[in-house]
Amino acid sequence: MLLEGLYARAESGWIIRRTEVRQHYTVGASVDLNNLKNHHRLWVTPAYEYLFKSLTFRMSAPLQAVLFPGDKEMLYLAGLTFRTDYKINYAWNTRLSARYGKELNDITAFYLKPYFTDYRTTMENETGIPVTDKQLYTLRTEYKNTLQEFFVTADLTVSRSRVNHTLEQSVRDNIFWWTRRYIPHRESSYGINTVVSKGFFDINTKVSAEVSYWYNQSAQIREGVWMPFSFRTLMIKPSFSISLTRQAEMAYNGELRRQWSSFGDNPDKSGQVASLSGLWNMSHKGSFYYMQRRLDLSASAEYFRNEITPDHSVNLFFMDVAASYKFPRMTLQLQLNNLLNHGDYSYTVYHPLSLYSSQIAIRPREILFRVIMDL
Repeated sequence: MLLEGLYARAESGWIIRRTEVRQHYTVGASVDLNNLKNHHRLWVTPAYEYLFKSLTFRMSAPLQAVLFPGDKEMLYLAGLTFRTDYKINYAWNTRLSARYGKELNDITAFYLKPYFTDYRTTMENETGIPVTDKQLYTLRTEYKNTLQEFFVTADLTVSRSRVNHTLEQSVRDNIFWWTRRYIPHRESSYGINTVVSKGFFDINTKVSAEVSYWYNQSAQIREGVWMPFSFRTLMIKPSFSISLTRQAEMAYNGELRRQWSSFGDNPDKSGQVASLSGLWNMSHKGSFYYMQRRLDLSASAEYFRNEITPDHSVNLFFMDVAASYKFPRMTLQLQLNNLLNHGDYSYTVYHPLSLYSSQIAIRPREILFRVIMDL
């Protein structure tokens, strides 16, 4: 994609403060000259904040006008945001927010020539202005016990959108073609994310886990056929770190992800709609660090297990080692990368309506030696 442009922006704001009320007014303008579609913007955003003893309330109502030279009408993007923070006590805090608004999507939608997004995926756009009407609601709850080093956060997110365009997918010569059609559709998503962290000060250890689940509903056009779908993602991220001594530390980070989907609105004889089998993708990484005044040592090992199909998976193990020694005005560094000399890596790309395997060539085993001088 060839993208050239000149962008300029100016903005000014005024703040009016009172004992419990703060008012903030912002006005601005921007000019965007580019080889895709020139457009200029004017906006004004009044915002209000109310501060009480344990409650904070914020509200803003941004209004933006977008002018495309040569078009007779302006595009108006109005919105409303709301947020309240309530600190129940020292440990508990909760936040509720809501946002409504119309958004102008990425400028790349104005690029009318086909272009590659990677070596086997091509994107093409019809003529039009991509706009999304979006509603977003979030609820966040936090619990923090600093003395016991125990922290918990939980986020609940709900999103609903009306999009004035839909992507169409087709496959030709083993290349995925995506075309942006100006046919409106609706999207919705629901998600929950939880993080639990516990520290053990006496043994210099910290353990944490993050779990998230997302459910999305949308639609695509597949080979000329309208196809609604639902898409689910489960993510689990365990981790821990331990300081063995003042000079040595060990850490572990893992990620387990499972995705699956169902599509179409015509159930089969058993009453089930078409679906894609869920696949697991896992990675586990362990690291060791040793630090003295002049000498630093580190080693890492990473294990991948990706399911290409429900009956076939790829397992791969990587190892790297690094060391550095510091003199008064010189540093020596030695790195050993990809010690097991793996040459390629396969993984699965999961779209709501399709699965395909891809492959990456990996740089072979390498030894790097550096000398850094302070002149």
